[in-house]
Amino acid sequence: MPQEETSDRTWLRDLFDAEHAPIWRALLGWTGSSTVADDAAAEAFCQAARRTDLRDPAAWVWKVAFNLAGREMARRKVDAALPETESVRDVADATALSAATLDLLAALDGLTAQQRGAVVLVDGFGLPSARAAELLGTTPTTVRVQALRARRRLRVALTIEEAP
Repeated sequence: MPQEETSDRTWLRDLFDAEHAPIWRALLGWTGSSTVADDAAAEAFCQAARRTDLRDPAAWVWKVAFNLAGREMARRKVDAALPETESVRDVADATALSAATLDLLAALDGLTAQQRGAVVLVDGFGLPSARAAELLGTTPTTVRVQALRARRRLRVALTIEEAP
């Protein structure tokens, strides 16, 4: 536990090994920006390293990463002087993503931020709607509704036929 191991940071390395990749993928899916995902995930772990009072470090890092990414995306919308987030093609080139993943990221880009966040966390990472709501700063009902709407839009964008 971080409270007792202030001089021993193996808990932080273990936390990073277990949570960094899933957090980064969730942030990429939510924001569509590898830069935002990189920065938010890194900063969340840096902040965790300075803390000694974390009861649930994994949950804390997820929440902080999503808060940081959300603030950055809001700042980018307000600051017209900043370049737009990189294209899905740039992300694919930088991370060697498959064609199917590239198609999915392009389809996710067509969703609202709430829909994207809900479907990435609930369907992509299997989080319960209550936990996803915590990360997104909304209610579980909103997460369920937004995930449903996102699935419908993704079916159309990816031309997936619904089962009877």
